[in-house]
Amino acid sequence: MSDVFVSGFSIVRNAVRYRYPVEAALRSIAPLCDEIIVNAGDSDDETLEVVRGIGDPKIRVFESVWGDEVTVGNLMHSLQTNLALDRCRGTWCFYIQADEVLHEDDVSEARAAMEQHAEDPRVEALVFDYLHFYGSFDWIGTGRRWYRREVRIVKKATGIRSVAGAQGFRVDGRKPRAVLSGARIFHYGWAKRPEVAGQKVLQWYRFRRDPEWQKRTRYSFRRIPGLRRFEGSHPGVMRGWIERDRWDFEPRDYPRDWSWKSVKAILSDAVERASGWRPFEHRNYVRVG
Repeated sequence: MSDVFVSGFSIVRNAVRYRYPVEAALRSIAPLCDEIIVNAGDSDDETLEVVRGIGDPKIRVFESVWGDEVTVGNLMHSLQTNLALDRCRGTWCFYIQADEVLHEDDVSEARAAMEQHAEDPRVEALVFDYLHFYGSFDWIGTGRRWYRREVRIVKKATGIRSVAGAQGFRVDGRKPRAVLSGARIFHYGWAKRPEVAGQKVLQWYRFRRDPEWQKRTRYSFRRIPGLRRFEGSHPGVMRGWIERDRWDFEPRDYPRDWSWKSVKAILSDAVERASGWRPFEHRNYVRVG
């Protein structure tokens, strides 16, 4: 991509146990990157072997220990993300999480956005549209309870840092100035069989030091509002994964979720359908341009 050096970076731990498609994630951004930095945590499965087994010379792996002493407020993920970001040498840095995949159809969109805004001092980050898969690879979550967009490419020279649970970024404590890239991220974090999703939820509560985490050993999907059948194509790097992990998920077979969170989502979605406005939407960026 012209003379702009691009770094990819990611963090991963216990990807085999929790069924994160980390190999597909890293392969999906490789066409855009001159290097990919991977922070491999102290896993008790074969995650390190999976990442090293990709065999791409662009990938540089370093190992780290994700101790419980830094998990308060889920800060561990942002701290580990910043360790990877610190090792990046690129002008642009593409952050991909272990359950996120870039579609090959969108590589040109992401490349064009980086080229267009590389020298623009107003632009500190690029934003991607999200497709959130829920239950299986055939259903996506839409509506208020799912974030529509997120920052995934950042300019390192701004001093940008990952914050909180490593979903968003900040520049000197403020939200980064960003433009839409026109590209999509396919998020597979909730496209899991119930027994695997349950392990993920248990880990989530443990990281937050929930006093009841040891009792949260069971998980059941719910018929949440805004589920839609996915009619498009999955990224090519996910085809083998989907063939191995596909299972039959039909939302109608599960109890409807009537939690207050879902009720608020239903009301908000109704407003959005009628007006095109998503009330009180949280954004981890300030849109410019």
